[in-house]
Amino acid sequence: MIIEKATNEKILTTVEELTIPQGKTLFLLLGEKGNYDLKELQIALKERGISFFGALFTSVIYGHKKYDDGALLSLLDLEEKPYVIEGLDSDEPKLPAVFEEEAFVEKMMDRTALVIVDGLSSHIATFLSNLYDHFGPGVNYIGGGAGSLTFVKKPCLFTEDGIYQDGAIVAFLRQQINLGVRHGWKKVKGFLVATKSQKNIISQLNWQDAFAVYRKVVEEDAGVELRVDNFFEVAKGYPFGLVKENLECIVRDPIAINEEGHLVCVGEVPEDASLDILRGKTEELIEAAGLAAEDCFLEKATNYSGCLIFDCISRVLFMEKDFERELTVICKRVEQEMPHTPIGALTLGEVSSYGDGYLEFFNKTIVVGVLYERR
Repeated sequence: MIIEKATNEKILTTVEELTIPQGKTLFLLLGEKGNYDLKELQIALKERGISFFGALFTSVIYGHKKYDDGALLSLLDLEEKPYVIEGLDSDEPKLPAVFEEEAFVEKMMDRTALVIVDGLSSHIATFLSNLYDHFGPGVNYIGGGAGSLTFVKKPCLFTEDGIYQDGAIVAFLRQQINLGVRHGWKKVKGFLVATKSQKNIISQLNWQDAFAVYRKVVEEDAGVELRVDNFFEVAKGYPFGLVKENLECIVRDPIAINEEGHLVCVGEVPEDASLDILRGKTEELIEAAGLAAEDCFLEKATNYSGCLIFDCISRVLFMEKDFERELTVICKRVEQEMPHTPIGALTLGEVSSYGDGYLEFFNKTIVVGVLYERR
């Protein structure tokens, strides 16, 4: 259910009118331009005695459209109450103790882990790696980065127990999921190595100043001068690609130059990582979105129960007015197989199983997941 021009009052009125069956959990996806107070909303929902969790995103997706000021309400079947992980700004985010228990891990096999992170945290990849170490490829993962397009950190996650910044929510769905992960960006320049990087900051490429190397490639290809004051506007069309053997590279989005003149990315870039500089074309990105939807139906199921989309906000910034064509391509393919309207969010980074099941954090990528009931 989508609420346009969302406010606390509209959300609470809608919740009052909902019939929430026993065992269902309310999932709220909030577009950041809605007019609400997150803390007051969390308290008011808790007073109503319902099970819920949610996050503030740059925008939400309902079918063929995005809603910057919308609130999306969905009912989920969860195996357990959602788990909150705090400290994604630290080197070693601590996972819940129950994740260590063999019986709990075994119970979650073949389930779907919905993973929502604060997309501006500095140790997302570390957290995801730790999560994968506990559950491995036996769980399929989907989710994305919450937070504001202003890139200013603030609380953006909430559950019955509170609101959180620099954290993550992990909710285990009872259903299984088929996934499609694509981006469509193509290589402009390769054979680059992040010879000096820390977390999401790249300071050297091929033992040279990272900004100088990046600027030279971008200026030659784009035919415009790349400066600190226009960096984001130009760089949104030239992300990095972390090279992966026999797979589409994993995109890393450079979003700013810091005070030291180094490149700031969304997501960590390991030191000595092999990188390409990529370029995008609208038609190729839209085609990739269609392929992501197509990938979800390579393995057929007859008991589909929903479709989730986590799509990078930077694809919107790049494609602008053409972006909703991407959603239309996905919806047309999904609607051929199932009666459910795709829902989701525009994110600061995307979370999904990839390749042989490894858990990854993506930028400028679209993740489509089709849920189906276990037989």
